Amino acid sequence: MDRLSACAPSEGYRVDRLDPSRHDRSVFSCGTPALDDFLRRLASQNQGNYISSTHILTENNAASPDDLRPIVGFVTLVNAQIPLGERRGKRKGPSTLPAILVARMAVDERHKKKRLGELL
Repeated sequence: MDRLSACAPSEGYRVDRLDPSRHDRSVFSCGTPALDDFLRRLASQNQGNYISSTHILTENNAASPDDLRPIVGFVTLVNAQIPLGERRGKRKGPSTLPAILVARMAVDERHKKKRLGELL
């Protein structure tokens, strides 16, 4: 288990890296078709190609660890760079800083108004 999996952000919920064999993407609906479609069709593919990393919020109520868990919310992160602009004087150094960008984030409509986005 990697250090990002099985985090307990709040009682009753857990955050794991997307694993299609453990997370049920079929019933997720946030009300924005483009985000629903991304989660169902592209999130796993992009993660497998090291384009992005998607982390899933689920409820901690599965009967067994092998049960397929319905997704409550998700966040997708990508690597980015922040340009530093022109450097004054003779200082040498990097022209950019590494950063992480929140590319997509959504909560299932059945779980909205619970402030679960804050956990992501």
